[in-house]
Parts: sequence; structure tokens; C-alpha cells
Amino acid sequence: GLVTTQFYAGFANGFTTADLALGGLQDNGTVKYLGTPSWSKVFGGDGGWCAIASNDEDVLYEEYVYSEIYKSTDGGVNWDNIHFAGSSTANFIAPFVNSESSPNVLYCATLAVEKSTNGGGTWSFPDGSASWNGTQVNTIGVAFTDANYVIASTGSSATAAIFELRRSTNGGTNWTNVTAGLPNRYLTDITYDPANKANAWITFSGYGSSHVYSSTNAGLNWTDRTGNLPDVPCQAVAVDPTNSSIIYVGTDLGIYRTVNGGATWTDFNSGLPPAMVLDLVFKKDERLLRAATFGNGVYERPIIDDAVAAPVAIAAPASSLLSLSNAAPNPFRSGTSFSLTLARDARVTATIVDLTGRRVRALVDGEMSAGATRLAWDGRDDAGRSAAPGAYFLRVTADGETSSAKLTLLR
Repeated sequence: GLVTTQFYAGFANGFTTADLALGGLQDNGTVKYLGTPSWSKVFGGDGGWCAIASNDEDVLYEEYVYSEIYKSTDGGVNWDNIHFAGSSTANFIAPFVNSESSPNVLYCATLAVEKSTNGGGTWSFPDGSASWNGTQVNTIGVAFTDANYVIASTGSSATAAIFELRRSTNGGTNWTNVTAGLPNRYLTDITYDPANKANAWITFSGYGSSHVYSSTNAGLNWTDRTGNLPDVPCQAVAVDPTNSSIIYVGTDLGIYRTVNGGATWTDFNSGLPPAMVLDLVFKKDERLLRAATFGNGVYERPIIDDAVAAPVAIAAPASSLLSLSNAAPNPFRSGTSFSLTLARDARVTATIVDLTGRRVRALVDGEMSAGATRLAWDGRDDAGRSAAPGAYFLRVTADGETSSAKLTLLR
């Protein structure tokens, strides 16, 4: 029953076969799911991004490393190398995307965005540039309904990395720099509204800045939709295929959902173990959401249409039930404390978790009265043992509303 499987981003669902999925694993190849507990390994080595052709589910794509992409036309039995960039040109796990509306179109990340219009047979740089700014492209998104609508960002672990976000509405022939106003952080995911190519969403990693933005003009301008999300890295974003006001984000602390276009967010982790969620993918026809995690395998759940009957206008964030003061001292050695304030009586859980999402210490679990309460952590776990030095998260939930803070324990 121990699950430790580490999926990367770029998890792929089938389109007509109910259970089909394909994902890449750190150090453990590419694996295929057909509805049984036993996944089959279809490719070795490191597994990276994956794709399944929308018009033929026997056509599979997978990445090894450094944009080394392979293609299978027989469901993963045999593979042909269709692209390779190399360590100086691409990130170790570099993204590629396959257009759902035009399945012969692929975009691949190197120092710029390469494109194929014949299923990977040949590749070119549509804008004529093999390098945008000397930094590898780290994220690509293509609209579900139009292969010409593409957004990509640069970013890597290199010292000279430059964050830059660009968008194109003509298949990469022309790109517009749309970085202005966005945080200088590592961009983690790009997606479009499945029903409207003008609506796009992006997520960011890091701390101390906003994590989620949306656009209503195909990426030309961006609006902060972070709202009351915890200040932790966001790794993935997915828009409900039938209601563009319902969005899901995967974070280092699990999944959060908004039903009002990002004005407010609520915890969506029922049934999901503490997990870093690296990708969220819909099975559209079945109203099913799948979450690929880094260390806890893959989970799925039906999407219950209990949120709103129809799309609602994006409004300003509502007043918060829950607020946290900054922990002090932080970093700390022997103990730290913080103030938890409730706008009304609520059921509260306050938990210390480590970077993997594992619970270290439960501070509160029960009903609390409105007002301010001072809580403390002495750096010990539930068994009374001293926790190892390092980074931890305080995670507080009050009647479904969640807030988090990062803590650093020194010894």
C-alpha cells in the first residue's frame, strides 16, 4: 500500500478510451494506464512530458530528457526518436505540447519554441529565432480549440536565467512579450479555457508573491487571481470544461478550487493524501479530474456540479473568515508562535507539515470561537521528538477556508 511514485508535469489522458493515461516518472520511465492497478512501463530512463493524439489513441508521445522526444504509433510497443535538443539547449525536463484541435501540430521547448506540423516529422522555428534570450523555455500551453494560440515562458535553474512570457496567435510566427506586471518567479503551468481560446491561466512557484493569474485576451494582459490561496508554490492549473468560472490549482499542499473565477479559493483535498500536485488533467466527457503528484502517485475524482449552475462574474475577494499573523520568531530554534483570528465560530484544524506534505504536528483540531487566539509550535512532532531542521508549513483550515505560512526551524 506504500505509494511513492514521482510523476512529472505533462500527464496525458486519452480522449475516447475511458481509462487511458500516460505519464513520465522521475528515474523510472514512462508508464501507461488502462484501468487496472498495474501500470505498464512503455519506455525506460527518466520520463518527462507526455501526449496522446486526440484523433488516434495509438499515437503516443513521450520525452526522455532535454527535449528528446519519442513517438509511438502502436500504443507504446515501438518508438521512434523524433526530436533531440541537448543539455545546452533545453531544460532537463523540457515541455512539449500536442494540439488537441490539430493533432499533427506539436510545440517543443528549447531556447525558443520549435514547431512541427506533421506529427514530429520535421521541426522549425516559425519566427526564425532559435533563441529568445539565452534562457531555456520551461513552460508551453496551446489552446484546446485553436493550434495557433500559444503561450510560452523562459526560465531555468541557471544563474543567468531570465523569466519572460510570450504569446502568439498565429502559430508562433510572431510572438509578443507580455511579461510586464508579472512576478519574477518560475512559471510552472499554462492552460487555456477549453471552451474559449481567449481565456488563459498561468501559475507560479516561489513564496512572497502572487501565484495565479488569468487573461481574457489570450495572454496579452494578466490579472492576479491569487486571492486567499496559501503562499506556497502553485504547480498546475485546470479550467472546468463546462464552466469557465470553476478553476482548480495544484500546489505543494494539494488542490484548491474556485467557483467564481479566482475571487475566493477553497480546499479540494478530500480523499487526497498530503501531496505536491504537479499536474491536473480533465477527462472531459466523464467529468473526471486526475491529479498527478510528485511522490504519491495519481488520484482521480468525479467533478460534482455543486458549485454554481452557470458562470458568474469575477468579483473582488470576499472578506476572509480566517487570518494568520506572521510567525515570530521565524526562523526559530526552540519555538515560535502566531496569532489565528476568526471572524466567527468555526471548526479549525492547524497542522505543521514538512516539504513532502507529511503531517509533523497537529496543533488544533476542533471548534474554536471567534476572535484571536495565540498558538505555538515548539519544534517537536506528534510523538514529542525534535523535528529535523529545515523548512515546514503551517496549514490552517477553518470551515473549508485555508491559509498557510512557511516556517524555518534551526538547530
